[in-house]
Amino acid sequence: MNSDTELNNPSKYFNKYFRVYLIILSFMILILAFTPSSSAVVTNNSSNSGNYKITYLDKALGGNVQANPEISQNIPRTYLNNKIFSMTKNGSVVLKFGNGNGPKLLISAGIHGNEEEPNIAVMKYLEYIKDRSFNGTLYIIPFDIPRDTALNSRYYLGKDPNRIANVKGTPGYNIIQFAKNNGINYLLDVHSGGGVTPAGWVYVNSPTTITSAEKNWSSYIKTKTNCDIILNPDNSPGMLRDFANSAGINCITLEVERDNMPTTTAACTEYKMFISAVKYLGFPGYISTNPEVFSTNPPKNASGVGLTTPVSITFTRNILAGSNFNGIYIENLITHKKVPLTSKTIKGNILTIKQANNRLSKNVYMIYIPIGAVRDRYGNRLTNAYSYQFKTI
Repeated sequence: MNSDTELNNPSKYFNKYFRVYLIILSFMILILAFTPSSSAVVTNNSSNSGNYKITYLDKALGGNVQANPEISQNIPRTYLNNKIFSMTKNGSVVLKFGNGNGPKLLISAGIHGNEEEPNIAVMKYLEYIKDRSFNGTLYIIPFDIPRDTALNSRYYLGKDPNRIANVKGTPGYNIIQFAKNNGINYLLDVHSGGGVTPAGWVYVNSPTTITSAEKNWSSYIKTKTNCDIILNPDNSPGMLRDFANSAGINCITLEVERDNMPTTTAACTEYKMFISAVKYLGFPGYISTNPEVFSTNPPKNASGVGLTTPVSITFTRNILAGSNFNGIYIENLITHKKVPLTSKTIKGNILTIKQANNRLSKNVYMIYIPIGAVRDRYGNRLTNAYSYQFKTI
């Protein structure tokens, strides 16, 4: 009866249901109006056993860090690394790890854009830690000023950014404000430079400002790595380390040679110091007593690799040829044939492999290093076979 009446009176039918639709639409608008929004980009990733978040720290500093050849040639294309590379085009990013129950550490890498060793070491550590659960909170800025890293430039708007950290609005100032806002009590400032001894340096604050925590932290790193501790003779208010100290944040600086040794060798030294620094505070860190692959050039899963580029593999320690050295080979995964080699040479911790002929274009090549192919001078050998691949231009 009711439906028949409504069909016979369309105006009454429309008015009744139009009011219902209007009420529903108003309710939806009200919900959207009170839904919180954020301008910060947050990416969550839950993998095997750990969680991390990536957020923008400073959107005024974006740059394509892969335009820097030291970055593009020495950092592998993993899921996480590619995510970071993509996001840093729009600004500097910070990653957050841990459960919050313990110390809070912020790691700052690359305040100078022409110091790539810290970036390489930090990105290596991110791959190690990304799936781990642990007490405490760890924040990592892999590229402090992506724009300057892309340009391989030490300077920010014509000034040394590590001398103006106390100036409001500068990258260093924003890093310290982030640390203060998040209750961070330790800051690890990672650098490279000229004239540094092979084992690296730890810079600490001046005798009038250095804290007992900074003394103990740097001494621990020295005992584990045989690096030198350099005491800053005077306060430099605009330096990131000094500005952090004045804000009540314990801060030390790691520095390795930038100019007179291979980039990957220096980055490996930085990594060892870095691991000691985080382990002192209870965060995960591990370096095997056996040689392990630290980095490769071309990087793992790289594309657009040149047809004549030699392959170099950097290990975590100096190496010698092992019993299976002759088992090292390169295979074309498209033709399924091993390629002829002209040489396999070792210098320090770097193995270089050269092919007899140019590679084929748009082909995929795999490098294979068997167990025992290399060893250190004490007889410790590579205990796991290692392989990786890349695609030619």
